[in-house]
Amino acid sequence: MGRRGLATAATPTYNECTTTSVNGTTGALTGAISMTIGAGNGDYTLSTPATTSRRLTMTAKATNAVTYTGTATGIALVTSGTTTINYMTTCTSQALTSGNTVSVPSWTITLAAAT
Repeated sequence: MGRRGLATAATPTYNECTTTSVNGTTGALTGAISMTIGAGNGDYTLSTPATTSRRLTMTAKATNAVTYTGTATGIALVTSGTTTINYMTTCTSQALTSGNTVSVPSWTITLAAAT
């Protein structure tokens, strides 16, 4: 994973996660927010909360530039230089205006071990 961003679609395509305004109604509202790749380095941490699960905790990101006016309804984690969406989740709907900034709180992904 190399980037994360806010999008207007709950289930966007890769292009909608990384391109500002795809068709005038969907698109990346913040552009791609670069993350330091690796276990930690300030952008995320990996942990084992139980012996049968793994947890990825995304750190809060303050003052991300909003590059497109729209309503954020999803957060995507994507791999730079590919067309891969690694993870997509919904977020509290929030109207954003181009030229402003938005802060994203810390959030987690917890995966149970395969059975």
